[in-house]
Amino acid sequence: MAMNRLRVGLILWPAALLLAAPQPSQRSRMDLSGPWLFFPDYPGRGEANGWHKPDANPAGWDTVEVPHIWNLEPRYEHTGAAWYRRGFRAPALKPGERARLLFGAVFYKSKVWLNGTLLGEHEGGYTAFEFDATRAIQPGGENVLVVMADNSWNTETIPGSRVGGSPRDLTYPWWNWGGIKKPVYLEITPEIYIENQKIVATPDLAAGAADVKVRVWVRNAGPVAKSRRVRVRLRRPGAWNEAGRAEAAIRVGPGSQAMAEVAIRLDPAHVALWDIDRPNLYESLAELDEEGGADSNLARFGIRKIEIRDAKLLLNGEPVSFGGANRSADHPKYGSMENAEVVGQDMAMMKEANMGMARILHYPCSQTLLDWADEHGFLIIAEAGNWGLPPEQLDSEAIRGKWKQQAREMIEQSWNHPAIIAWSAGNEYQSDTPAGVRWTRDMTGFMRGLDDSRLMTFISLGGKAFSKVKPEENSYHYVDILCPNIYGNGGLAREIEALHAIWPDKPVFVSEFGWRADAAPSERWRSEQFAEAMRILRKYPFVIGASVWSWNDYKSRHLGTNPDGYRHWGLVTADRAPRGAYWTL
Repeated sequence: MAMNRLRVGLILWPAALLLAAPQPSQRSRMDLSGPWLFFPDYPGRGEANGWHKPDANPAGWDTVEVPHIWNLEPRYEHTGAAWYRRGFRAPALKPGERARLLFGAVFYKSKVWLNGTLLGEHEGGYTAFEFDATRAIQPGGENVLVVMADNSWNTETIPGSRVGGSPRDLTYPWWNWGGIKKPVYLEITPEIYIENQKIVATPDLAAGAADVKVRVWVRNAGPVAKSRRVRVRLRRPGAWNEAGRAEAAIRVGPGSQAMAEVAIRLDPAHVALWDIDRPNLYESLAELDEEGGADSNLARFGIRKIEIRDAKLLLNGEPVSFGGANRSADHPKYGSMENAEVVGQDMAMMKEANMGMARILHYPCSQTLLDWADEHGFLIIAEAGNWGLPPEQLDSEAIRGKWKQQAREMIEQSWNHPAIIAWSAGNEYQSDTPAGVRWTRDMTGFMRGLDDSRLMTFISLGGKAFSKVKPEENSYHYVDILCPNIYGNGGLAREIEALHAIWPDKPVFVSEFGWRADAAPSERWRSEQFAEAMRILRKYPFVIGASVWSWNDYKSRHLGTNPDGYRHWGLVTADRAPRGAYWTL
């Protein structure tokens, strides 16, 4: 995306600045969650039948509560398109104001109409997206919003099928929970408004100070270039005293975006580091001046330093290693909506079991989970949805383009979370092939271009291709952490020792290991296997952690799924009842 960039120099401010009240923002937000009309489009004829039109006959439609996942209900066990519609009365707009529709997440594909006008389409079921609705909205009047969601998959969706003729290739191992699964909002902004912030806070561990760089992206939706001033103020949440501030001038062209960058040095009196046991957080309040409409944006961040040294992971200069568990966003009552109560229960149980780090999902984490991890101290390796892709798909321009879009959305929506320490380029794809090496090289490079403040990795199926050590032959050359999935204790020590022999300067994080509960002779036997695995892993100082597969049982149609529809790998059941192995760990 083309943009202008303006930097200002380092600014030091007195130790205690009284935080003035933020400028009054012209933003307002209407929550469009709640009752919507809904019906599945079994034959795929909804658009041809005019269901997107505002005067479509609503007779026969059901009423559901959004956020909503339709295939939680037995009557809607449907893969394909389904339709949502609701009416609302929009507020009046002042001259120059913009109306934007914000969607927290819709799985998987979506098309959105307002008053019969197609606003746009989105693909990807785990990240937020938005459309400018100004051209279609009826300010101060009645409006009809229609959303078509489609939870089907094919060989070009992410997640989706793999090319190949075996039954295992035809599905992916988690459930296609379809629907508008996060809240929907109508937001009114001034013509010039703040789109996003990126905060990189690096502590000076020797001096006790910290350097904070803040980038602020500003959008001008109007027809004339405008000049504004951007002010950034840092503080602890709820505090009245500023930790620091800086300002920059910015000029934004018509219908375009520009970025201002400021740098602030915090003195030791205002530095409280974020770590596992003391997850201290800060807020960055970015404001635009009032000329032509004031706007503000509040983002949360933490001050912490993540680095690799001598095959160890250092958090704020201290080596750390943690166990964890891969958690599927799956619940019998809530599907993948990531209900805050369920997320909090799961993560609290992990912390109570002394878990502290995980590659937690095969797809972007919800903001609910990331907020919890920030607030309570938990390290996350975040991943976009490349699961098991073979060479043909790894080289596919369509797949690459969609993956980059989803990875970009994940990173730009999550880059201020101190809990995230690394980005992953995917899980169990054929990384030991030329196409796999190209993917790892290109996608880690792509992610570094978006955020070079974090480590890079990918998840391999076992310690593959130890004989291939040239950069053009092995994906491990392009990452900071070696993350193999290793099942069974028989080869555990051998595989991690082989990895370390070739890459002695890189730490190893065993991203998956485990035993399926319904395939084990007994839960006691399973618990003993976990205990033995931990005994093996603790011998190696270069092993920085391991993540159990999996935290919870999860719904699936993948080959080998239990007849009850669940894969019983969990330390806890789908209803969150702990198994014996949980207490062992």
